[in-house]
Amino acid sequence: MFVERLLSGLSRAASFFAFLPTSTYPQLFMTALRWTLGIIITVLAGGFVMLSVVAGGFRKSFGASDTNPLVTMLPLLAAAVLLAGLIVPSHKPLLHAGAVAAVGLISFCVWQMIAESATVTWLGIAYLIAWLVFYYRAAWQAT
Repeated sequence: MFVERLLSGLSRAASFFAFLPTSTYPQLFMTALRWTLGIIITVLAGGFVMLSVVAGGFRKSFGASDTNPLVTMLPLLAAAVLLAGLIVPSHKPLLHAGAVAAVGLISFCVWQMIAESATVTWLGIAYLIAWLVFYYRAAWQAT
């Protein structure tokens, strides 16, 4: 009985994506989504690199210690994986790695909202949900 309820709940959750256009212009929708997500992640990653360089210079000028390299490299690595999934959507392992990165980033955003009251992370969550919609369409739906 529990398994039947779980499976019916999963099927209802999967039907959430039914609002996406599947029969009319699916290729145009996916292309527009890929370009939009790609441009956003490229601009944000470039801005993050510039911010890291400028912030590192300010930190050194005030005599503060350097930040942990993981703080700088992990978001760029996640952005690179997400961008690679957008560039080559036919490569399923890249898409799956991007989905894992997106879920990890969503959990980080939620953690930041709870710990730091950083409500601006809603924008990150919205972007990652759009990326997961792309992932669902590219990896799990036959187009």
